[in-house]
This record gives sequence, C-alpha cells and structure tokens, in this order.
Amino acid sequence: MKKILFLLLFGNFQLQLLAQQAWTRAKGSYYTQIGWTPDNYDGIIPDGGGKVVLANRDFSKTTFDAYIEYGISDKLMVTGSVPFVMGKSVKTSGVAPIGLTDGNIYGFGNIEVGLTYNFLKKGGFVMSGKVNTALPTASFNESTGLRTGNDALAIEPSLLVGYGHAKFFASADAGYGYRTNNYSSQSLINAQIGKFFGKKKKFIAIFNSVNRVSNKNGSYQDGNNKYTGFFLNNLSYVVIGFKFGYKITPNVMVWGNIRSTSPGGIPQNIGEPSNPLPAYSLSISYSR
Repeated sequence: MKKILFLLLFGNFQLQLLAQQAWTRAKGSYYTQIGWTPDNYDGIIPDGGGKVVLANRDFSKTTFDAYIEYGISDKLMVTGSVPFVMGKSVKTSGVAPIGLTDGNIYGFGNIEVGLTYNFLKKGGFVMSGKVNTALPTASFNESTGLRTGNDALAIEPSLLVGYGHAKFFASADAGYGYRTNNYSSQSLINAQIGKFFGKKKKFIAIFNSVNRVSNKNGSYQDGNNKYTGFFLNNLSYVVIGFKFGYKITPNVMVWGNIRSTSPGGIPQNIGEPSNPLPAYSLSISYSR
C-alpha cells in the first residue's frame, strides 16, 4: 500500500489554517497567498472506522488555491478563497467496486467568502467574530466517484481569540457549520501557536491543529465517492501540523506545511491507521 489518504481532508487544510486569523487587517491593507497541495493514495477508511478498504485503484488529487484578506476598515476584514481541484482514479489490479470507472475531474472546489469583525483589542489580546460561507461551486462525477468539493452551501459562524507577544503569538477559534442539501452540520475548533526567529525575524514556525466533527444529522448519500473518499458527507477529523515561513522581502514570504493525523487517532468515522503518514503543501504570499 503506497499511501492512505485520510479522506482528502488535507486539500483544504491550508485555507483552514488561514481562517484561524483572529487579527483584522488595517483599512486598505491586504494579504494574498497561492498554494499547491498534492495527494496520492490507494485506500480509504470508511464510516465505522478501523479497517482500511482498498479499492484496487490509485487515487490522486492536486489542489491549487488562492486566498485573500482585505481590510475594509480597521475592524472589519473580508476574506476569500478559490480552490481548483484536479482528481484522478486509475484501476491497478483485482476487482474494483461495481460501477467505479477510471477517469479524471477538473474544476473549482467550494469557493469561500467570509467577514471577520474585531470587537475587542486590549494589549496583546484580541477577540473577533467571523461568518464564513462556502458556495456550492464544486463538481461531481458519479461513475468515477470523484468530487472537487461538497454539494452544499455552508455557513459557518465562529468566535476567534488571539494573543500576540514579543516572543510568540497564539490564536484559536470555535464554531458551527450549517450545510444545505441534507449534509450533516459540523462542529469545529482550531488552534495555532507561532514564533518568529532571527534578528530580522525573517523565519516563522507555527504549530497548529484543525479539528472538525460531523454531527451526523444529515441524510445526504455520498454515492460512488464512498469508494474514493473524495469529500464525504459525515467527515470528522483531528489533524496536527507544522507550518514554516521565510520572508524573502518585506512583502513576500514562502511557506511549507506538513501535517498528519493526531498520534492518538481521529474521531468517529475515519478510524486510525497504524502509522500516520504526513501530507504537505507549498505556497507563496504577498502582503501590503
């Protein structure tokens, strides 16, 4: 077995990290980032957990994503993300699930737009509220079981807190995700802690965790993507990761991100592989 992908949750992990931003940007300032995330695997862990199911296929998924933050005022910030997904399924050996064919899919994932409002800033402590919306802009191919995102409109209100100090910064958020089209809602809680290094503070390291738990209150049927693991309805996960950045110029930074499931396993419907395998992404950002 080459690699078990934990239900394709890594493709949008980079954007979920950015969504933890508790600080709002100054009026007229902005931050942009373009990223690349590859995934390759040949088995999934279905609902019920525990046992890896091999589909006698090779699956691959590459995600290119663009993200932006813009300060409408010193307290109000708009965010947006546009993922583009390329997926592929190829039979390797043995008997594949009935009705599952070879093929490719290309298209936008769930485009997201959000608003963050800062209502408390005192010393190094900040508290903000955010409403994020994920649009139903994804595609699905039933015969291959490949998706570029969820077939639903999602609205996610959340509360964000952060603390910045000369030596480190930390932030966290907790929220609830409502999804249409009979998709289950989700509870979410994320956290990160980071620090700049060097005399000129050109290098930054961030430890982070992204956690989503399906409330299993929806009746949406996944179809053939239950065999591929592409964007399932009842999806729960705990992911930990490290993000590293280097400032090339005062405005430009390059980033690397590695992450995997938590050592103690992941909740509910994903199960636990014997050896968690890391995924990665690369990106570049510009801010002003």
